[in-house]
Amino acid sequence: IDQEMLGLTVENVLERTIIRTLLPEGAAKHAGAQVGSLIAKVGNIDTSNLTHFETIDELRQSQRPLKLTLRHIGKDVLMRAREEMGRLIRGRGLSAIGLGDGDDVKSTKPW
Repeated sequence: IDQEMLGLTVENVLERTIIRTLLPEGAAKHAGAQVGSLIAKVGNIDTSNLTHFETIDELRQSQRPLKLTLRHIGKDVLMRAREEMGRLIRGRGLSAIGLGDGDDVKSTKPW
């Protein structure tokens, strides 16, 4: 993506950065980005160990042209992750979303 403005909005889902909206004529849409995609890399920076806000900082500060590596997340998986985040916010703790293999918080994340 060559432009400074990427033409997208993102959301925090379990500390991962997901594309929420794309401007119809925005640079990200023209580059092939899709709503519901996980931002896996910003340039050469793997986002799996970054917080949502650190990923946003990388998006803002990275040199252009910018290469994003995206991974599409299925609607059902994304919906369960959002529900899980809601439970955490309400203080009800983690529940299995059917994708993990133990009590480790990371294992409950669908990505």
